[in-house]
Amino acid sequence: MWEDISLLIAVELEADDDPFLVSRTSRRERDLVRLTQNARNLMLAHGHLAAFSLGFYGETVRIAHFDHACVTVCKSFNVKKRPDLLQRFLWHFVHPVVGDTIVGCDLTVRRLTHEDKLWVKQCLMMLGNSRRLDATCDNDMRHGRRVLVPDELTGSHRWYVAYQPIDINASLFSRATTVWRAIEDTRDVCNGAKETALPRVRVLKDSWRMLARPSEVSFYQRLQSRIPAGERHGFAQLECGADLGQLEVREWEPSSPNASYMTGQRKLRLSLATHPSQPAASKTCSTSTSATTANHPAVQPGVSSTTSPSPPSAAFHDMYPLPFPQHQTLSWRITRGPEFAYYLERSHMRTVVSNVGRPITKFKNTRELVRAVRDAIIGHRQAFMLGGVLHRDVSVGNILIVDDAEATSLTGFLHDFDYSKLVEDIVSLSQDADVPDYPNVSDMTPEEYDAFFKWECAREEARPIERAGTFAFMAIDILKNSPSVATHKPVHDLESFYWVLLWVVPRHTSNALGKERCLEIFDIESDRAAAACKVALEMICSPTRERNWRRRLVRGALS
Repeated sequence: MWEDISLLIAVELEADDDPFLVSRTSRRERDLVRLTQNARNLMLAHGHLAAFSLGFYGETVRIAHFDHACVTVCKSFNVKKRPDLLQRFLWHFVHPVVGDTIVGCDLTVRRLTHEDKLWVKQCLMMLGNSRRLDATCDNDMRHGRRVLVPDELTGSHRWYVAYQPIDINASLFSRATTVWRAIEDTRDVCNGAKETALPRVRVLKDSWRMLARPSEVSFYQRLQSRIPAGERHGFAQLECGADLGQLEVREWEPSSPNASYMTGQRKLRLSLATHPSQPAASKTCSTSTSATTANHPAVQPGVSSTTSPSPPSAAFHDMYPLPFPQHQTLSWRITRGPEFAYYLERSHMRTVVSNVGRPITKFKNTRELVRAVRDAIIGHRQAFMLGGVLHRDVSVGNILIVDDAEATSLTGFLHDFDYSKLVEDIVSLSQDADVPDYPNVSDMTPEEYDAFFKWECAREEARPIERAGTFAFMAIDILKNSPSVATHKPVHDLESFYWVLLWVVPRHTSNALGKERCLEIFDIESDRAAAACKVALEMICSPTRERNWRRRLVRGALS
């Protein structure tokens, strides 16, 4: 149904039925939630960057713009007195500056055609994945799309056919992560060469990161630059990917005449995370705008870069003839001021990893489950010890079991480095007088770990101190203390692996513990209550009961 809808229209009899009025009522809140849910459904169905709603409340009209940062509404106007405003909106809505559909569409995404679906089925059959060619696959491909994925490292780009959704975050004002099984489209000439090898199944991830967080691509690049290919084990391998919002800003900023509006606010610009192989001073800043204001340059706030960004590829330039960036939100900066950008605005991310897996809850037997967790722990250790990356979000959703694991030495792997943290190279850190001269990370004592991480937090005063991780699997120390007291360390991630295993086994195996035990521990909304339940499980039980309980858990997992 949503594939055939492009604009949300609400009609009510009275002006008081406007859900955006300042005074709140239960009905207005209910209508606002429903409108937000419809905007979310519209954006999910089309892969749009933004959605619009047109509300008629008696003689009053209200236009709203939804993106992944917030909803922006215009002042209401009387349709009888100002019909020209409604006419102008509708005309601009179907005559976007770029593209030939509507304002808010994503030029890097299009629906699958019948030929696309036939080609995907043929590839899957040739790859030996014919078991997935069932009615479910046909239904999934009905929602599939052809997606452009730039490669930030090489400057090239690739087209992928995303044919099966793996996971969808249905929250609108969030990262809005969608994960797909995808195949690189090798039918086209890419970068001057015709692909002849049979494409492999990959995992494509689309998300909207908070500007305050580093790009996930930078973490993958760090891992792959520091860990030799033959030694990598237990974490996802990046094939290509980029921050589309940042790349678009690089293209737009030095060439758009509208950049002159931003020269007075350079200090508000945000820096691109630098790749370890790049000099630290080589930074490019980011700005954005929403699709709502793409046709009104006079109202755009922003700034320009203080350094010359590296030129993007010609192919990427051809795909983005935009007068303003649209893959970063600008809603908060327009309505509340530029100081909100760092914490509330979002940038569009797209990555492809070569590891393909299924959720950890879909294990064939408990031995496969434990081996998958073991491999993920090995990958976590490699990422931290060798790559200098601390994951900080170990959860059920971030550990996958490798498809056809019996054919490889790898059973599971860790992915989703969105909340990760870089641990700077010890040699460069030792140049600071306040940092002990540690020979390398693996030689640190627990006391040195504490000193190092406290220094790391103090060094990043410009970044907000925050708690990272999935609530149900957070370590007790993180739940009990504020982020300034309990700095996230590797030991906290290791504890999260334990809670993941404890969450999966009672829920998905036949055992004497039952799901009630999980409800007692994990389905708690309060930080202190959740910490208390975990402490009770670990500390309050008598030693004998605790040992017996652990023994039953491990015996059930290894059976």
